[in-house]
Amino acid sequence: MAKQTMFDAARRPEVESWLTERGFKWEFLAAVPADDFDYDACLRNQARTGEPLSEETVERYTTAIANGEILPAVVAAPAGAKTNAKLVTVDGNHRLTAFRAKSRFVPAYVIRGASQAALISATMEANTRHGMALSEADRMHHAMWYLDNGMDLNEVARRTGLSRTSIRRANKLIEATGRADDVGILRTRWEALNPYIRERLATISTDEAFKPLAELCLDAKLTTSELNRLATAINAIRSTAQQVQFVQQARETEFADRIGTRGLRNKAKRGGQQTPRQRMAIVLGLAQVLPPPEAIVATVLPDEARALAELVDTAIETFGKIHLALIQKVDA
Repeated sequence: MAKQTMFDAARRPEVESWLTERGFKWEFLAAVPADDFDYDACLRNQARTGEPLSEETVERYTTAIANGEILPAVVAAPAGAKTNAKLVTVDGNHRLTAFRAKSRFVPAYVIRGASQAALISATMEANTRHGMALSEADRMHHAMWYLDNGMDLNEVARRTGLSRTSIRRANKLIEATGRADDVGILRTRWEALNPYIRERLATISTDEAFKPLAELCLDAKLTTSELNRLATAINAIRSTAQQVQFVQQARETEFADRIGTRGLRNKAKRGGQQTPRQRMAIVLGLAQVLPPPEAIVATVLPDEARALAELVDTAIETFGKIHLALIQKVDA
């Protein structure tokens, strides 16, 4: 009875309110035998992605118990539907470890009848409320889980303390990585690209162009401005085949020297790079198969319009100079 009375002080109104607000059916047990917990499973079921315990935190809690302090009760749930199922912590692995070191009993809030998804969500949320602080990487890991399980972005941001922009960007990167896996890009090569490059590649409209452009980024070590220019031009092309051709031409001409390869069309005959006249002919050939201007503009996103307009301005200026020089040569 003394143990029961002492551990009654481990109750916390804010924890009880939190459990009730989340719709859990729970009971407070002042003295659960420590052996009723599956300790290994408890350590595996944690909110952090790194080491399950901080030795410093455990030592601090153990010392507090030795000095007569009553720590808050852990939160746990049975690992299964059987009546004799062991308990697994939802919140409180550091406290559980300290209780095990100093006592045969553990004060606990025990949740009954909850779904596994609800328990995982509660585990993630608990560490944002109290306990050992989560790293930003851990919180982002939780955010991705919440999104995968259909939670609204605003609610994810509230629960994790992360900005909506950072969550949205992280989710795009994960989707881009999955896309790279699907088209057969080695994960080690894909992850060698910086996050902005990966995020920008994810905007390419077709997988057929996405893969060769990603490989071009890797082989030629494209800068962000170079990729932006190419991506904007590719997304303005309706035909998938023409998108692929555009990337191939960029590889064979503009970035051939950087990659250490030569233009494939001249390789057999000359072993060298394409001449300026041949490169201009390729560009003019692509221009001949572009869709009508209104069709191109209709597919351009608002944040791409300025960059595409600048590319068109540059092309007009360049071809204007070429046209003038050609006319002068004819008249000479």
